[in-house]
Amino acid sequence: MYLCYKPDKLLQILYMNRCVTAPDFKHSKVFNNEYVLYYVTKGCMYLEEEESGYQHVIEQGDIVFFLPGSTYTGYRESQ
Repeated sequence: MYLCYKPDKLLQILYMNRCVTAPDFKHSKVFNNEYVLYYVTKGCMYLEEEESGYQHVIEQGDIVFFLPGSTYTGYRESQ
């Protein structure tokens, strides 16, 4: 999938967070109204998109990007 945007408009970061979780962490269900980017620096996170049922396995060094209006949840505990 490709994301295109108008080059005359820069993206603006409204919120940024660093999160270190316990090994048995399972992501809660989220509906977002904005763009969300996850970058995993250590371990592995498991997210499922509600609309498509697609399951993401996000490992160290991976990035996943969710568009506004998407709903996702953890489908298994992180490692």
